[in-house]
Amino acid sequence: MERCPNCRARVSGQPECRRCGMDLRLLLTAERAADAHLRGAVARLASGDSAGAVAHLRAARRLRREPISERLLCVCALTE
Repeated sequence: MERCPNCRARVSGQPECRRCGMDLRLLLTAERAADAHLRGAVARLASGDSAGAVAHLRAARRLRREPISERLLCVCALTE
């Protein structure tokens, strides 16, 4: 997350927005979990487990929609 969803101030990685004081912990946690699922999907793809990769990619997509997860889901669909 680069900006606070409330006031659009740049986020410095702190649990609260420096400008408006909004608690960002839950959002930062969800972002880290989405990144972990994306890394897990890439590892599964590298080992040839496309079904496991799809599960990780769908979990990542539920947490945060990103073009990379959408593209990797398309790759998995093409390999099946």
